[in-house]
Amino acid sequence: MNNFFRSFRVKVSPASRQLVLVITLAALNVPLIYHYLGVLAAFVYLLAYAVLLIWACKFHPGDRFQNLVLAAMIFLSLALQIVLLIWVAPQFDHQMDRDDALTYWIEALARGEYPYSVPTSRGNPISILPTLPLIALPFYLLGNVGYLEIFSYLFLIGLLWMAYKQAPRVRFFAIIVFSTSPLLFFEVAGRSDLIANLALLVLLIFLLERHPVNELKFGAWIFGLTLGFLGAARIALAPALFLIVYYMAAAFPRRMLKKTLTISTITFFILVAPFAFWNPSTFFHYAPLGVNSTKLGGDRLIALLLLVGTAILTLLVSFAVKSAVDLYAAVAMILGLVTLATWLTFSRDLSYLQMIFIPLLFAFPRIDPPDSSPIR
Repeated sequence: MNNFFRSFRVKVSPASRQLVLVITLAALNVPLIYHYLGVLAAFVYLLAYAVLLIWACKFHPGDRFQNLVLAAMIFLSLALQIVLLIWVAPQFDHQMDRDDALTYWIEALARGEYPYSVPTSRGNPISILPTLPLIALPFYLLGNVGYLEIFSYLFLIGLLWMAYKQAPRVRFFAIIVFSTSPLLFFEVAGRSDLIANLALLVLLIFLLERHPVNELKFGAWIFGLTLGFLGAARIALAPALFLIVYYMAAAFPRRMLKKTLTISTITFFILVAPFAFWNPSTFFHYAPLGVNSTKLGGDRLIALLLLVGTAILTLLVSFAVKSAVDLYAAVAMILGLVTLATWLTFSRDLSYLQMIFIPLLFAFPRIDPPDSSPIR
């Protein structure tokens, strides 16, 4: 059956694939800039992006100089993120409530209250699953859950550096694009948790890419725990996780696959089951499951069609995945469909573009492309 679907696969040259990635990364940021700052700001961003692309293609001053530039850009990006977090984020308190979902959940549980019965400051149910508040707890104790976004940024920078260790020009381009991304700054200003979700998702794929299953010590435990925590993070990631599990089924020895899935299932239930049994009515009909089901709209037929369509696309995309590196673009495609479905049936949340943007940063070749490529 796999050969049947693969026979219809269109052959795309590496240079064309990279050109599509370069254009897509820029295009994902433009709607956010246009919405908040207007067409002139969007034009300036595209111009700066083109200059960066030309630099990466034409100029090769040496690794030492490029590393100095990267260090400076990371430092400037961090400085801007801290400014946004401390002075700008409070201005969004009555417009965005993703930080409330984390803080209110933690505070309610500390008081002994059922955390999903507490609405956010905007009166919305809390839709996140328990993994995210647990990850955010150290930053809450530091005084601001927004530090989670900055930590996630640094974590992803580390993964980008390791992923493109043998491709310094691609690494330079990817890190600069990420560090100057309006989507990143919007994430920090809104103290959103999406970037933390995606950091964990990318980590799982990175582990699959870099560590052969037979050589990684305690591999089943590492993959199983990571998969379980991801499953108990955000429901919107579910289609991407099914795609990763399909890849595992083909790549893992049967015994290791069984152990990995068992550990992930147990981890998921340990995290989620206590809240489901604590107050089943609220958990299934209000939050988190109730509010997530409304994101597919009120029409059950449309919701069913979207679910079936997502499942079919996930299955079709899975046949095109030949290596763990292919998972980054495949996951971005699936999460792009989830974003589109949410926009059509619930609300047009531009921050969801982050779910496509971050995986695509990791989808470039692991060695510097030839001179015919957009990134030489």
